[in-house]
Amino acid sequence: MTVGILALSVGIGAFVVNLALMPGIIAIARKKGWYDTRSKRKIHTTDIPRLGGVGLFVSFALTAAVGLLGMSAIEGNSVFARFAEYLPVLIGVSIMHVVGLVDDFKNLRAFRKLGIQLLAGAIVAISPYRLTGITIPFTEIAVRFGLFSYPLTIVWIVSLANAFNLIDGVDGLAGGVAAIAGAFMLAIGVITQQWALMVASAALIGATVGFLVFNLPPAKIFMGDSGSLFLGSVLAVIPLLTRDGVQSATNVVAILTLILIPVFDTIAAIVRRVRDGQPISQPDRKHLHHKLLDLNFGPWSVLAVGYGSCIALGSATVFWITAEPRVGATVLLAAWLLVLLGFIVLDRVQLYRSQPHPGDARTKGSRSHR
Repeated sequence: MTVGILALSVGIGAFVVNLALMPGIIAIARKKGWYDTRSKRKIHTTDIPRLGGVGLFVSFALTAAVGLLGMSAIEGNSVFARFAEYLPVLIGVSIMHVVGLVDDFKNLRAFRKLGIQLLAGAIVAISPYRLTGITIPFTEIAVRFGLFSYPLTIVWIVSLANAFNLIDGVDGLAGGVAAIAGAFMLAIGVITQQWALMVASAALIGATVGFLVFNLPPAKIFMGDSGSLFLGSVLAVIPLLTRDGVQSATNVVAILTLILIPVFDTIAAIVRRVRDGQPISQPDRKHLHHKLLDLNFGPWSVLAVGYGSCIALGSATVFWITAEPRVGATVLLAAWLLVLLGFIVLDRVQLYRSQPHPGDARTKGSRSHR
């Protein structure tokens, strides 16, 4: 069996497993009354089960573990030795899933939740697969982090997990972005012959597509924090699954570009809350998908923007990897700047719409009231 066939089998297996699990999870959640809470910042108005993350976790963890160990056997390496290397990674992302699952039921305090997430990141950092460096665009220079790789790996995993958690506000958005990011990471794995990257990405694609069957509008189930934190942490560790420090540095830039929308959305949220004197963990209704909904975009239109942006960023990423370095870096930088410009324009539009203008209904109403 070749690695390509193995990756295909893993992807199909993850899809089938999650497709089989979801109806049972939905039935149990409905029977127990485990529904997502409603609030002003959420858009759903009916009772929707929230345990989709369980299916995502089981389908990915099972097939990825089997696939990565199978890959080791194909390469002629010791399966047990490789399992010991992958075990901290699996434990770390599992903890992310569990803390999200507990939070779905008990609403953990922010600092306690963060502390457990830091523990999960630390466990991954002790494995051979950590954030060892980053490639500087416009150059072929890979900056090595040395001992700083340990704390930076922790920050990397926790940051991406929480960034991904913030975009889970519209049916199908987080799952679809994860699937698209996984597809491009799979392509990068094929191009650069990174077999572990291929297998793990295939498992991610299969698990998320199986979930999307039940999560696209109108959703029958939500992934909850157990799913969004888990997917974010998986997207953080997948690019680290290589022993080649230079290639790992390239992978980090690649995945950062692929999920640039949630990353920028998180940065904007932090800046906004600090500026307004609010706790960073304080939820609000000012994320990208909320702004699009306020502009009368429907759920499918929001998905079109999110998916389309992710595909465009993925195309720029693949071009950066395959093209002449300076040309590829120019395209990559242009993609980053366009996304940043989009965020700025959308913020200005929302600010303009929120202010009263002469002649509009709000202004007339306030004047007549006086």
